[in-house]
Parts: sequence; C-alpha cells; structure tokens
Amino acid sequence: MPQPNTFMKFENYERTQKHPFALYADFESFLVKQNNSNNTRNTCIIHDHDLMSYCYYIKPSEDIPIELLNKYNISTKPVMFRGDSSLGKGNVAKRFMDDIVKVAKNIEKLLQTNVPLTMTMENNKTQKYCRSRDMSVLQIKM
Repeated sequence: MPQPNTFMKFENYERTQKHPFALYADFESFLVKQNNSNNTRNTCIIHDHDLMSYCYYIKPSEDIPIELLNKYNISTKPVMFRGDSSLGKGNVAKRFMDDIVKVAKNIEKLLQTNVPLTMTMENNKTQKYCRSRDMSVLQIKM
C-alpha cells in the first residue's frame, strides 16, 4: 500500500499518444439470493449478480470525420440493451461481447481508411518549399 499523504504524479505529457476512440460501458444487474452451498472457508456467497441490461458509449476523437463514423456504422450515441426473461442466463453478457466485437471490427476498418490530405492556405505556404524540391537528389547521411 502507498504511504499516507503520497501522490502519484505524471510528467512528460508531450510524450503521450492520443487514442482515436474511447469506449465506456456499464452493466445493470439484479441480485439473486444464493443458498450457502458454494461457501468456502474464506468466502461467503450471499447473492449472484444476474445481468439484465447494458449500455455503452463510443467517444471518437474530434479529428475523425463524422462521415467516416456513419460510413462504418459507428454510433456516437449511447447504445442500450435491456434483456428480458426469455433470454437465458449469461446471454446479456454474450450479446454485449458480440456487439463490442462488431464495433471493434468497424473501428478497425475505419482506421485502415486513407483520407486525402486537405491543404489549407496556411499549410500551402509552409509546405511550398518541400514540394518545389526534387526529392530524388536529397542524400541522407546515416
């Protein structure tokens, strides 16, 4: 355990990398009273958590165009699923995993998409020198 009144500090923020997506998820469950047959010497199981619903939210970074999110069917609104008694035990978790795997595959396809660079007037001014040079004559020392 850390010593009392000690703090964790992070430095070198310039070395961090921004992730293009963040996923936030939450489950809701109801408690089912358990008989005490599964108890061991160190644990006492009182309730089981039976999943009944979940919600997840995908937060893309600001530099990902909304057109690409729509093209690859990546929702930017919360996605909610509510199970019912017709689903067997464990099927809410299975459905959640199926949904997340599908979203991950769509995100992978999106990240493999090449988007053409749009040059602004400011970029044009700063990059003009590079475009006017013949790159084949540059020699790189190693």
